[in-house]
Amino acid sequence: MARRSKTEKAAIAESAYDNLGDDRDGDGWNRRSVSTIRDPDDDVDEGEGWTKRKVENRLAEAIKVVQWTTGRVGPASVKGFWPEVVRNFGELVGAAGENTLLVDGNRIRFQATSAQVTRAEEAMMWPARYVTDRRILEVLNTWLACKAYRRPWRRIVEQRGWALATADRARARAVYQIITGLEAAKVNIQ
Repeated sequence: MARRSKTEKAAIAESAYDNLGDDRDGDGWNRRSVSTIRDPDDDVDEGEGWTKRKVENRLAEAIKVVQWTTGRVGPASVKGFWPEVVRNFGELVGAAGENTLLVDGNRIRFQATSAQVTRAEEAMMWPARYVTDRRILEVLNTWLACKAYRRPWRRIVEQRGWALATADRARARAVYQIITGLEAAKVNIQ
């Protein structure tokens, strides 16, 4: 299988998600974040075993799938308790004709497949199962939150009062512990 260049990947993501528009509604979900759910070429690199890149990609995929399927927990604000109106395809086509497709009520929500949910559930258990030090686990969870909410890692590290190099080493150590645990448990790469 030939690897795609970054330009080809960007062109594919651009064409596949062109109709979603950019982040005009301010909800944080644009083409860039949708296209980064999972790229099949990301797991083709270093051979058969688990690598840092593979584990980080699986953890990032898991946190995004969980966030997109469950959303924010708790009340967002005071509002009515009417159920969400589910739009059918014909209504969305009509909204596109009227140039109102990207209005907040017409948003198309991300629907994860059962395979993505299974992969996410499996990967979300890895830190709790394989990372032994709570401080290292906190750094890894902070990094995952930065990936999920698209926040700058460097700024969050500074806000927490951590040294960037120390936080990077702790994250690398957590990923190494996960890799070691996955290899010992003989978990297959899917």
